[in-house]
Amino acid sequence: MHSIFSRARTISTPKKSHEPATLDEFGRINSRGSARGLTASPVPSKKDKKDGKDKGRARTTSAVEPDGTEYAIPDGTFLPLNLDPPRFEATAGQPAFEQQKGHDYGHLSYQRHVVLGLEEVARLVDVVGNELTLRGLTTPFIFSALALDVSSNAVKRLIRAFLRSCSKPSAEADFQWHEEARLAGPQALGMCLRWGLARVIRIIKGQEVRGIVSYENYLEWRETEVAQNYAETHFGAFLAPLAPLVRSILVGLLTLLSRFIAHSASSGHTPPTLSPLFGPLLFGLGPSTLSFHQAYVAYLRVTTATEHLILSFIRWQDTPRPGAAPFVGVRRDSRHGSRATRPCARCRQA
Repeated sequence: MHSIFSRARTISTPKKSHEPATLDEFGRINSRGSARGLTASPVPSKKDKKDGKDKGRARTTSAVEPDGTEYAIPDGTFLPLNLDPPRFEATAGQPAFEQQKGHDYGHLSYQRHVVLGLEEVARLVDVVGNELTLRGLTTPFIFSALALDVSSNAVKRLIRAFLRSCSKPSAEADFQWHEEARLAGPQALGMCLRWGLARVIRIIKGQEVRGIVSYENYLEWRETEVAQNYAETHFGAFLAPLAPLVRSILVGLLTLLSRFIAHSASSGHTPPTLSPLFGPLLFGLGPSTLSFHQAYVAYLRVTTATEHLILSFIRWQDTPRPGAAPFVGVRRDSRHGSRATRPCARCRQA
């Protein structure tokens, strides 16, 4: 008698049928012959699975790499002029017109979607700087929102005239912009200047940041200034690596600010009062993803850095250079000579 515990097979395996599968007139396999005609697909081994995954990863990587290199923007690149308003798409829970509503605060928030290129900012600094030099150096509280004479409508009208000269460049639009600047008040011109500086965007590590110059460049320049024992002509080393348009904007702006400092008895502006107004515009406050504490720390740093640059610029332009004409508009005052010829203690410790 055969043992029930034996490992021998008692039922023979049926032979595989080699008959071809029967197909109907539509190309479908007959249900009766499908069991005989279909065979199980072989199970892939672990090695085959691994090779397949590696090939899939290689194909995915090779397909993504060209896209990344094609759209990469180098660090320090300034965005060109862009006047197009942002486009919003309506969603199920929020219409498009509700998404466009924002909380505008202050004179600098007008047309906040506008991005100005370096050429437009250089033209703005040139025109506004000339007008303020002619009739605004003794105006108190200029550049400040605390001025009683500043008008929101006047600032917006001046900005619109400038944007028309940027969107459709022509002799007529340029004439209207110069005419608006000539008739505008000093406070409106000062706010328009700050508005234009706030519209500059550059790319740093793939993120959009505000500001014209980099704070890291300032740190390197400050270290070399300390190593050279605060040389009077060392400000030129800060301008040397900058682009020509950035250099022109910075020199024109600092020249204007130094003239206000020379008339500080009437304007009330000194390096400590001007640096909080223009520090965030020159260096920016970092990416928009920073927390409030991080942005405030950046604000304190750039304020101190701007005060240092203003003082260093005054020392640099007062230094006689062979074959160069002196800058006009800055007077040397013996009462404030120590303030204008030496960096302050806070700038040294920054």
